[in-house]
Amino acid sequence: MCATIIALLVPCVALAASDVDEAITVAPAVNSIDVDPGETITFEIVVKNQTLRDVELAIEPSDLAKRSGGSASLSFADPGTQPRGAGGWLTAAPAIWSASAGTERTIPVTVQVPDDAGAGGHFAALIITATPTVSTGEIQVTPETSVVALFTVSGRFKRSLDVRVTPSERWRWRGGVVEWDIVIHNTGDVHENVSGTLDVNGALSSHVRRQLDPGILFPDERRVQHVRLDLRDSPDLVRASARIIRDDAPVVTAVSARSWVLPWWMLVLIAAAVGVIVWRVRSRATDGSGDERDVDIADW
Repeated sequence: MCATIIALLVPCVALAASDVDEAITVAPAVNSIDVDPGETITFEIVVKNQTLRDVELAIEPSDLAKRSGGSASLSFADPGTQPRGAGGWLTAAPAIWSASAGTERTIPVTVQVPDDAGAGGHFAALIITATPTVSTGEIQVTPETSVVALFTVSGRFKRSLDVRVTPSERWRWRGGVVEWDIVIHNTGDVHENVSGTLDVNGALSSHVRRQLDPGILFPDERRVQHVRLDLRDSPDLVRASARIIRDDAPVVTAVSARSWVLPWWMLVLIAAAVGVIVWRVRSRATDGSGDERDVDIADW
């Protein structure tokens, strides 16, 4: 099976606070790989020591743990402890090495997929720890950085996203800031690389589009994004629609309930208009009854 590797970001270990160019970098930092049960493959990462110091680097596999609360940060766990963990599949060689200042090294990572690996997504990380070989008072070490491996095991698996858009208010008595919550729930068996837009349309106001934050959503994860817009202080009927894009799959759409904007001054005008209409109707009724009495007296 051919391995598809996608570099999405490059985390780093900063070793010198005074110089942003001094860092340990790893590429590619996110690896998305298709595999078969029982298959053995190898992919490579390149680790660069861009600091002015010699360091010792250590690399250790781990499972990626399920994130909670819509967090975008990664969580790690010991290999073999997570239902969809793949940390136990990985072996990096060497696991520990010395890196002189300004050098780089290509590290092969062997992946041994179990014969009974279930179809769908399995997730792992390689945690790289940097330690200066010479201790100085000028150097500060961020303990670790990570390389992510996202495996999709062939077979019958489901891809499904549940998307909901909810306005913070259904009625507003004046203009101002309105917030929409976009909840994206991965109800499938594989990770989804999602991005998208939120379109807000009013019956009387112009169309507004906002880009949603892209990211990777693991199976059974939820992520909530908040979009805030400033509405005009005038009558309107507003509705928002989300369009979620993912790799090699149909676009998922969702539409919010309508939100009414009825400013208080509009209600005052309506009440005043109703009052004027009622007064005029009663005035005409009074005038009409007076004319009728005059006619009756004359005829009599």
